[in-house]
Amino acid sequence: PDVDEYKNVISKRNALNSLISLLTERWNAITSYMHGEYGESLEPEKEALMLANKNKVPEWLNKDLLIDCRNISYKKAPQILFKKNEFQDKLHSDDKRIFYPILDRYKSDLLEIFMNEMDKYGLPGPRTKNWGNLLPIILNKLQDYL
Repeated sequence: PDVDEYKNVISKRNALNSLISLLTERWNAITSYMHGEYGESLEPEKEALMLANKNKVPEWLNKDLLIDCRNISYKKAPQILFKKNEFQDKLHSDDKRIFYPILDRYKSDLLEIFMNEMDKYGLPGPRTKNWGNLLPIILNKLQDYL
């Protein structure tokens, strides 16, 4: 292998290490939040957000961190619910909607099954008999989506 290949491996390793740091901070924030320690959970979440901004993570993850920071700050101090919030301001300033790739996939799978099921009942011949339906599958997909 040449020098460029080594540099590529090292840069990927550094990116992975920074992502692990981000996920560790996020996990610490979630753990504190679940224990009702809202003040302690905001700092690691802010640190994860800083790491996300520094390391150019996917947009959906960055927005998810902003949403968590906003929610934690409201939980930490409910009296500021209607006051300015720096995290909410950042969410408002971006005109792109947040999306979650896995949820979008569930949604498209669910809609495809649902449309096929509607076609099955909308296009039967006069002597067609349907024995059962895909309702349990549709409900399981809906449960995955929620």
